[in-house]
Amino acid sequence: RHSLRIGRVSTILLVKSCGVSLLVVVALCPLQDPRLILPICLLRSWLMNSTLALSKSVLNDYVPKRHRAKWASLESVNTST
Repeated sequence: RHSLRIGRVSTILLVKSCGVSLLVVVALCPLQDPRLILPICLLRSWLMNSTLALSKSVLNDYVPKRHRAKWASLESVNTST
């Protein structure tokens, strides 16, 4: 729904940026309390994985049909890393 207001690519960039900043928070957090770190890590994982369908739809919109299988396989390698 957010992507309808600001666009799909902008939404992907915003959510991924939030995920990266949470990773920085975890890395720089002086307290290693699991009650603090665990929710942040779970939220970060959710944010980083939540845009997969949106990025796939952007990819399918801009790639010709005859090349979609090739690009989809490359994207699956990218999401597994």
